[in-house]
Amino acid sequence: MNRYVPRLECLEDRELLASSISVIGSVLTITGTNGHDWAILYDDGTGGPGNLTGWVNGWNLSNWTANAAIDQVYLNMLAGNDYINYVLTDDTFSSMKLRGDLGRGDDYFAAYLVRGSLLSGAHYDFALDGGAGNDRMGMYANSGSLNVGLGATLSFTLFGNSGNDHLWMGYAGILDGTVNFYADGGHGNDAIGAVFTLNDDPIDAIFPGQVNITMVDHNGSNFFNLQTRRQDPADGDVINALIDSGNQRATIWATVNVALVNLHHRSNLFWFWS
Repeated sequence: MNRYVPRLECLEDRELLASSISVIGSVLTITGTNGHDWAILYDDGTGGPGNLTGWVNGWNLSNWTANAAIDQVYLNMLAGNDYINYVLTDDTFSSMKLRGDLGRGDDYFAAYLVRGSLLSGAHYDFALDGGAGNDRMGMYANSGSLNVGLGATLSFTLFGNSGNDHLWMGYAGILDGTVNFYADGGHGNDAIGAVFTLNDDPIDAIFPGQVNITMVDHNGSNFFNLQTRRQDPADGDVINALIDSGNQRATIWATVNVALVNLHHRSNLFWFWS
């Protein structure tokens, strides 16, 4: 007679380490694993159903987003060395808010806004915390074709947290709206960089744009590179740029229109013309 012998069923690794994707209304939430997760998100700029596509750990994101008009993204990546890209593929009048907690590990996040512009009234607001680890987080908006239009805003906020982090933002284009970049390196020996080039714009005298950049790091031996330039010095664009090195010894590269506060007397300082 065959006897029944109870056994524990061994689940496959993909079941134990599965990432989670959910869509509720216009909100997309991606939860990672304690392994090495990856995601690439494509934003077509329409703000309508199916506007966000891509892949998460091999899963086709359209299975969740095909009928949803996503305007908020939340990333909770947990531990592991995670890799995430966000790509805007066309012009947009819409809004997008992205919040990311990359968790423990040596993580990478990059936003590519190189194929489209933020047209009048668009609002894109990204904020990320790298967590523990040597993280790299940045935004490429420096193709020269990204324009932030009248009444539009682009905001990018980064917290490196602990570890030796690299935080950056590049911008090149016409500016009639507002661009904000805030980066705090946290604990560790960090490198923070931003290079902004404001292209010649004939309506700047009537509708000037504004750039607000703040770099902060109060711990470790850090490197700052902050350069902001107008192609036409007579343009009316407003530039507010500040480095706060927290009285820690640092190496600083900056254009002469950058304000420095809490500068350590043994810091290495190199000035460039704006």
